[in-house]
Amino acid sequence: MSEEQVDKRAITAVIKALARVKRLVVPLDVVEEELSKMVEDYNEREQLLLGLKEAINAGAAAHVYLMHNRLVIPMWELSEEMLQFLHKIAQLYKYKHYDGDKTEVDNVIHNLIKMWDDPCFGMANAAEAAYYLAKEYGLGIKEVKDMRSEDGYGTVVYSIEDSILVSETFAPCPCDEEKRRNDCCEAGGDCVWREFVEPSEAQASQQGGET
Repeated sequence: MSEEQVDKRAITAVIKALARVKRLVVPLDVVEEELSKMVEDYNEREQLLLGLKEAINAGAAAHVYLMHNRLVIPMWELSEEMLQFLHKIAQLYKYKHYDGDKTEVDNVIHNLIKMWDDPCFGMANAAEAAYYLAKEYGLGIKEVKDMRSEDGYGTVVYSIEDSILVSETFAPCPCDEEKRRNDCCEAGGDCVWREFVEPSEAQASQQGGET
């Protein structure tokens, strides 16, 4: 993924949209809403969104796919067969005889991505995608709270671009030996997963840890 080809403000807006919808499927209008809070000028916002879409269509934004005005963000590259399957499901977004809520389609695609990305423990989620994008594009990530114990297990809270908080939790892996052999867990046999954190939660944790 080439960070030079996509403005970091566009990626920050995608991350904020991920934090809002809590799914690996993000409507572009939600991204635009988040971008409008960061960039006042309409034409500039449109250029940022256009640059993002062009990078995706050109294959310069790895593991980010555009489907019917939605961004689909898996942790790993999808096979051609997987993409074809998702595109068939995504046809429901524009199928005039479909009577269900379009978020139901979002949920199906989201859960398929989770199943494909992480068959072991369900660690693939929107926060994981946000952290991945932040690292891939060189966004500012800084540690704001370390709550790990001496054995290394526990939680660390990070801030992305001083606006989105993501926790990273380390714990012994509960997977069986077969799943461990399939590289389901970390190399050391531990599990790591991430979640979005509300500022009030982080503040409460920090105050609770002070003596």
